[in-house]
Amino acid sequence: MVDKSAALAVIESEGLQGAVWFEKPINRTDAVAIYSAEGKWVVSSTDERAVEEGKELFDSESEALESFLERLRAWNGYLEWSRTHP
Repeated sequence: MVDKSAALAVIESEGLQGAVWFEKPINRTDAVAIYSAEGKWVVSSTDERAVEEGKELFDSESEALESFLERLRAWNGYLEWSRTHP
């Protein structure tokens, strides 16, 4: 079970980039976001044009945080791979 402080500790300790923390990812490119909307927790990504995509809805903040961290790790893994494979 993940809470906000644990998720922030992971983001900091792993040096994860591209997180949009508890706000809608308006005008944010290549990001992973978590926020609340209409009584649900939303996890989504944005593309290079800041278009929100891949929205997932959760009833539990903890489940949303877990998904958020998984996506953020995957995004950072892709960034690392793309630096070494131009």
